[in-house]
Amino acid sequence: MAHLFGRKHLPTSYTTDENIKLIIKKSPSIVVLPPLPKTARKVLIEHDEEILRVFTGYALAYTTQYADQLGPDNELPLSKKRFSEDPAAVSTSFHQHLRATAIPVIARSPFVANSGHTDCFHSIKELTRTSRSGLHLNDNAIPSMGHITAIAGQGSNETYALNAYLLDFYMHGQVAALAAANGSVFSSAARVFPTH
Repeated sequence: MAHLFGRKHLPTSYTTDENIKLIIKKSPSIVVLPPLPKTARKVLIEHDEEILRVFTGYALAYTTQYADQLGPDNELPLSKKRFSEDPAAVSTSFHQHLRATAIPVIARSPFVANSGHTDCFHSIKELTRTSRSGLHLNDNAIPSMGHITAIAGQGSNETYALNAYLLDFYMHGQVAALAAANGSVFSSAARVFPTH
């Protein structure tokens, strides 16, 4: 549960091997939260895959149903300039060949599809960042577990260790020991625990 709730990262300078050994030697706290158990991680990954499947389905269904109202996705993502087809170029054999060999996409931005991507998304972040204009998807509003299941150093942005203050409190319940082991890192979290 400590991996799911009250997640607080420890600064890299605080979690040096030497510092952690010194803190643990003087305290009943473990300070650094151990990795998520493999079974729990597997369940969360399966849940995340289901969430991705459901929201991809929503994006595809919405885009298909409201294609007329969404209109063409012809605005360049960065410059916001509109791309319009030259009527004279539409009839050329080169343009017809491009149309015939284009990857058909519904929810994906056609500009992203130019690099070979289809409507198959690999993560919630990819779905929200590479979907066509008009969908207004926000990865913070989708209940993804990707930030919890990511393993530091393996394609994740999570390079900071997690504080084990909740687990430590559950294990020994000593608020003074928690404050001593966590120093200033614990000061904002100390309000969570009763003082008596």
